[in-house]
Amino acid sequence: MAIKSGDKVAIKSDDKVAIKIQDEQLKKILEYIKKYNNCKTSDIENLLSVKSSRARKLLSILVSEKKIQALGQNKNRYYVLSE
Repeated sequence: MAIKSGDKVAIKSDDKVAIKIQDEQLKKILEYIKKYNNCKTSDIENLLSVKSSRARKLLSILVSEKKIQALGQNKNRYYVLSE
């Protein structure tokens, strides 16, 4: 059964907690970049005590929202606030 655009889908309380945690993590990343002018994935891993895959996911969310920009390639990549 497909979900139609008019159908209402209940959001579970666990989902709300996960969204809240992610929002807090994104805010911490932005605050870190404001304080230090840039960051690397490893900085975010240490800041949030998360694995590198989670740090990259959070950073990619901020890049897609155009809040930060990724500069450099692969291991030399770092992130700065968008202007």
